Amino acid sequence: MPQALIVDRNQVQPVSFVSTSHARKCLDRLIGEATSLTERYHSERAGSSISLPTPEILEQSSRIQYNLAAWFRAYEASSSPSGIKRDIESVMGFKILHSYYLVARITLATCLRLDGEMAYDSHTQDFRAIMLNSWQLGEIVFKDAPGTKFAHDPSVPPIVADMGWITPLYFTAIKCREREVRLEAIRFLSHGDCKEG
Repeated sequence: MPQALIVDRNQVQPVSFVSTSHARKCLDRLIGEATSLTERYHSERAGSSISLPTPEILEQSSRIQYNLAAWFRAYEASSSPSGIKRDIESVMGFKILHSYYLVARITLATCLRLDGEMAYDSHTQDFRAIMLNSWQLGEIVFKDAPGTKFAHDPSVPPIVADMGWITPLYFTAIKCREREVRLEAIRFLSHGDCKEG
């Protein structure tokens, strides 16, 4: 599939992705930028009596949010029936990427706010979407993947060094302010045999 590009805000953003690994590379870069921004802001705030973000921090946050929204538009275009081939591996990859996108979006939307944990109140729907992705991934692994490399094999310790579904679930368990959603994430984590590190 040819890839059209748009240029804006000093970044080249794909209009669609050619593969799940292409989508992941673009998202990894944005997650790294969001993490750096969060660390920088908290570091500056700790060393100053001024708690408001500087214009430079606000501009950087705005740029990352813009690029994250562009990533999601490309994700949606790639997820359409005419997009990337929908084999079991790409379906799972795109569900995991969607959860990481939601974590990045929540993190970016809350990192400059001064109202502490209450900043997460307005993101319950995103946390619910992470849970839905996790349940759908569970269905694939435990029901729809017999005979594939995703089939659950209790005799093999499932340790994943790569990105998987545990990080978004853990994020939901510690950050979601909706008790039922948080408990659902904890229950899901407690039943899983997979380890990521």
